[in-house]
Amino acid sequence: MTGAPGPFLSLEQLSALRRAATRDGLRLSWACGCFDLPRPGHVACLRHARILGHRLVVGLLPDDTARGLLGPGRPFLGFMEQAEVMSAFACVDWLALCAAGDPVPCLRALAPDYWVVCEAEGFLPPPAEALSALEAGGGTIHHYPS
Repeated sequence: MTGAPGPFLSLEQLSALRRAATRDGLRLSWACGCFDLPRPGHVACLRHARILGHRLVVGLLPDDTARGLLGPGRPFLGFMEQAEVMSAFACVDWLALCAAGDPVPCLRALAPDYWVVCEAEGFLPPPAEALSALEAGGGTIHHYPS
């Protein structure tokens, strides 16, 4: 990962990243979820997100949120283990923790150009408030596969 001072960027660092990207004419992509069992579809989705944007930030959900969404016994890998796996992917530039399972603060701080949603079995559409935060920052949503 490029320039991450720890496993996760803070909201202030996400805002600074947005300012730098705007200054440098770079597009930012965002993907968010629980990656406790990375599959080829996840990899393809993340690669697609990175192709859309010059840089990719992946938001990870805390374990209790993942458990609530995916059920008992999940996540298979905790979010710190997920961070280790995600940081090994060449297409992932930075990680952010969606505190309390809410991507809205990250979306407001980062104002990504694209939010790439990995549609797979058990897919849950992004919450309306998160979509509003994305659109307020000028971003658009992309579904993968489309």
